Amino acid sequence: MAGTMVHLVIADILAQEWAGTEIITPYGSVMVEYDYFIAGNICPDGIMARKGYVREMKKHTHFRDNINDGDFHKKENIALFHKRLESFMKNSFNSFKTDSERSLYLGYWVHMLADEMFVVQIRPEFLRNISITGLTEKNMETFKYFSMDVDMVDFRIVNQYEGIQRIYNALSEIKPYKISGMVTEDELTDSRNWILQYFFETEHTGITEPVYISYNRMIEFIKDAASKISGSFK
Repeated sequence: MAGTMVHLVIADILAQEWAGTEIITPYGSVMVEYDYFIAGNICPDGIMARKGYVREMKKHTHFRDNINDGDFHKKENIALFHKRLESFMKNSFNSFKTDSERSLYLGYWVHMLADEMFVVQIRPEFLRNISITGLTEKNMETFKYFSMDVDMVDFRIVNQYEGIQRIYNALSEIKPYKISGMVTEDELTDSRNWILQYFFETEHTGITEPVYISYNRMIEFIKDAASKISGSFK
C-alpha cells in the first residue's frame, strides 16, 4: 500500500484543485471541506489501531476480503473491488448529506483509488527491482525492505512538501469522526494521533534514498494519481 504521507499529499493536491467548487461525484455532489477530506484519506488504515488487530481487518476496510495482493490486478478481482467500493460509497452518500460527512467519505474513496493504482503500478516495480537480490514476495524480508522504502519516502515528504503545515493543521484541529460500520471514532482518533506524533512531531534523521522505489518515482506517482482521480470527474 502507498505510504501515509503519499496519501495525504494526493489528497492535498486534489483539495487545492477542488477548493470552492461543487464536486459532482458518481454518488452525489459535495463542496469539499478540507479538514474532513484530508482526514478521510487516513481512515482506511485507521483500523490498525483496533485492539487485537490482524491483517484481515485491514483487507476488509480496503474491500479486499479474500483477494490476495499478488492477485489484485486480475480482472475479476479489480471488478469485485470496485463493486464493493461503489456499494459502500452509494450507501454512504445516501446516508450522509452534509458537506463535512461527504468530504470524509470522499477522502476514503480517494484513498482506495490511490491504493489501487499503487498496487497495480508500484508494487510490481518494487518486486522487480528487489528480485535482483533473490528476494520475492514469498519472503518476509521483502516486506521489511518495502516498509523501509515507504518510510523513507514519507519522511522526506514531511521535510520537503510545501503544503505539509496545512495538512498538519487539518489533522490536529479536526473534531473526532468515524466511518460507520468500518472504523470507530476511538480507533480513528488513536490512529490520527499516532500519525501526528510519528510523522509530524518526531524528528527523523538519517533519511536516505529508498533503495527499490526512488523518491522521484513516488513523486511522479503522486502527480499521476491526483491527475487521474481528478479526471474521473470530468
